[in-house]
Amino acid sequence: MKRGAHFLTTAMINYLIILTIPLIWYFRRKPIPKGLRLPPGPPGLPIIGNLFDMPKRRAWLTFARWGKEYGDLVYVKVLGINMLYVNSEILAQELFERRSVIYSDRLANTMIYDILDLEWALAFTRYGSQWRRYRRLFHDYVRQNNVAQNWPIQSQQCRKLLRNLLRTPQGYSKHIRHMVGAIIMEIAYGVDVKPKDDPYLKMTEVTMQAVGESAIFGSFMVDFIPLLKYIPTWFPGAEFQRKAKVWREAIKGVLVQPFEAGKKAIESGLARPSMASLLLHKLDTKQKDLPGDEEEAIRDTLGSTMIGGTHSTTVSLEIFMLAMACNQDAQKKAQEEIDRVIGFDRLVEFEDRDSLPYTNAIVKETLRWQPLLPLGIPHRLMEDDIYGEYFIPKGTLVLGNAWFISHTESFFGPDTDKFQPERFLRPDVPYPTMAFGYGRRICPGRQMADETMFITIASILQIFSIRPSLDEQGREVNIIPDFSDGIFSCPLPFSCRITPRSTRVEELLSEAETLD
Repeated sequence: MKRGAHFLTTAMINYLIILTIPLIWYFRRKPIPKGLRLPPGPPGLPIIGNLFDMPKRRAWLTFARWGKEYGDLVYVKVLGINMLYVNSEILAQELFERRSVIYSDRLANTMIYDILDLEWALAFTRYGSQWRRYRRLFHDYVRQNNVAQNWPIQSQQCRKLLRNLLRTPQGYSKHIRHMVGAIIMEIAYGVDVKPKDDPYLKMTEVTMQAVGESAIFGSFMVDFIPLLKYIPTWFPGAEFQRKAKVWREAIKGVLVQPFEAGKKAIESGLARPSMASLLLHKLDTKQKDLPGDEEEAIRDTLGSTMIGGTHSTTVSLEIFMLAMACNQDAQKKAQEEIDRVIGFDRLVEFEDRDSLPYTNAIVKETLRWQPLLPLGIPHRLMEDDIYGEYFIPKGTLVLGNAWFISHTESFFGPDTDKFQPERFLRPDVPYPTMAFGYGRRICPGRQMADETMFITIASILQIFSIRPSLDEQGREVNIIPDFSDGIFSCPLPFSCRITPRSTRVEELLSEAETLD
């Protein structure tokens, strides 16, 4: 058969699949109980539902428009998959918190679970005993370690970031990624990373690429037809298998290699305090009381910490850089506050946080202005549910619409499209927790992420000015903020100038390096 015929056959098979699967779902759909109705949403077509309504770019803006049109709950159905978007903080608390027993599961995404074998990652672990076990291990560490014990690690790595920015400011994104990864590697495993091209951090980047492309159900046809997972990599149309082969190698490396390095350091007696040393020590002292595969559970929990914390905090700090380049007034106010409280006699410390309310407000506004996960990671409803007059079928994917909620004026005040840290100086404006998820699925490492964001943001603002780049005529380029699509929303590449604010900067950083 000719090459073109292969592609034609594959296309025809895919076309038939797309038609057949929703047809089966359509005729097997559960009847709605009398007196109830499905939540409102855009009208769909028979069989395929809202397939043609789903946006391809900046999806959160379409769902925000639907939220304004249809209300706190928006229901859509695509190729047999029910989806419910929650557009209210109050309703998100009702469903994800008060009804968390049935709203905390994840969808068994074939690409994530069967092909990439990522169910060990806490964000994707199905709700049940294994998930509770992973959370318990993480909270065992948090309960026994005050977050202040991590401050020296975060401060030291932040100061390395400042020195790197001074030397090569154009590499700010790479420097931020390295700093965040180094912090989490040391906290989780007690392991140092290399100054450049660290293999652990490279594997983490590839892993997060895999997650970003695979976590949305339906991104790959194998999610609709699980039998496709058995086709070989050479088969026409099996591009997902070829990608998965590369991704699996990185994922396995992230899970196993830093854990083995941490174990080796512990066994040699050279290990520094870390999550690994604490949890493995507990395993040694209480072996009889713990399951036989507890070490594997510890390994999985640490791997989840690595992939969950590195990407999220990195992107949030990149969003901060974009916000500062576009909002000079906010940057100037924060710098005036830092100059007044600290000056240039020393670097910012964690203990200064309570004295820097505007800088704190920038941390919160960064999380609110453009949430990293604008539509969250879908929760899967485990049983039929009823909310008011609405029937919500079992198996529905329920998404907390973080972008819409974080731009609700009744909650966060006027002009929510603008970056205005002043809104968080009001006592009635809450912390933007929607940036970290909801209910039992809320990010367990959110406090660590918040601490890293504070020390990094305050330190950069103390030392540097962030401005748009100049064009050929010496005029500042107008930056229009734009963000990537997919489950993660990252700033698209932009160019900026990062310059020292004082002639004292180099001396100050040299003094700090001597102390480190």
